[in-house]
Amino acid sequence: MSLCEDAARAAGFRRAEMMATLSGEPLYRACGYTPIEQVAAPGPGGVAVPLVRMGKALD
Repeated sequence: MSLCEDAARAAGFRRAEMMATLSGEPLYRACGYTPIEQVAAPGPGGVAVPLVRMGKALD
């Protein structure tokens, strides 16, 4: 994660955001990301996939 964040900083980004699955949310929280909103994306066969948009300032 730090490699990606370092590359984003070097490219001038000041913030990172991602969509996390519910099972991935604890990992991203441990990396300093905070939840922004919960959404449901359409999945195969019309089954909704719950996701959490997460963000972190890249200081």
